[in-house]
Amino acid sequence: MASSSIVVVTKDLFFVPTFRTAAEALGGRLVVALSADSDKLSGLSAAEVSAWIIDLSSVSVAHIPSWVESLSRQFPQAHKIAFGPHV
Repeated sequence: MASSSIVVVTKDLFFVPTFRTAAEALGGRLVVALSADSDKLSGLSAAEVSAWIIDLSSVSVAHIPSWVESLSRQFPQAHKIAFGPHV
């Protein structure tokens, strides 16, 4: 996974250190954004992003489809992951 990025879209910074450590262990870097239309994502190429992750508790249910569509369009080859609260 050399020189690739993992994008995490979240407003909860609790898991960011864990995601960052995992990305670095794989030889990549972590890009954290507060939303799918963040300026932080505009400079990333599709080939550069190996995976994107959405924290479902950081987005209203009504916006989930548009966020998934936006990220899928920007990074079509990336693995897609979503997670939410387990309680």
